[in-house]
Amino acid sequence: MTLWDELAQVEPEAWGRPQNDAWDRATNFIYTTPTYAGVLERCREAARRLQAPLEAVERYALHRWYNYHTHEAVLSLILAHPRARPHPDRRHPTVDFYLRDREGREVGFDLKLTGFPDRYPRSFSYAYRHPVHLMQWLYHHQSKERRHHRANRLFVVFYDRRDPRGAWALRRDRDRIAAAVERFLEQPH
Repeated sequence: MTLWDELAQVEPEAWGRPQNDAWDRATNFIYTTPTYAGVLERCREAARRLQAPLEAVERYALHRWYNYHTHEAVLSLILAHPRARPHPDRRHPTVDFYLRDREGREVGFDLKLTGFPDRYPRSFSYAYRHPVHLMQWLYHHQSKERRHHRANRLFVVFYDRRDPRGAWALRRDRDRIAAAVERFLEQPH
């Protein structure tokens, strides 16, 4: 099975609790566990350590696993393009990859995947017509936790007109994402 196939197994659920350091530490296996079944298996030990219900730990871990691995999957699509190369330190806090511009200069970017924000003060159609406004809003309102920075970011915003709450599932739509990445990277920047 491919990573995309593994991601397709995640069902929409209430993800549970807000992010928290103790639960993050107990579920850090999500970074090195490539399969859906592997996450569920490792949750048993995490639930025991946290003294928490298994179902709650599974929801929390799957949410983190899904977010991390959809990020990595989209990043791999970007890195397949000849203008892109990865940052040598995969854990760099502000750069995931570099894009070469028309003059051959490389510019670093932090890849951010997000659903269209509920708190955005305008409609999706406005944001689509005015992407700079959305970008400025995202820079100001997103990532206010420990990863907050002002370095270059490439926001990939997911929105499902039929079901705005279902945008999370679009993060695993490989074909649509690959087509959008290709269109974006083929534009002269």
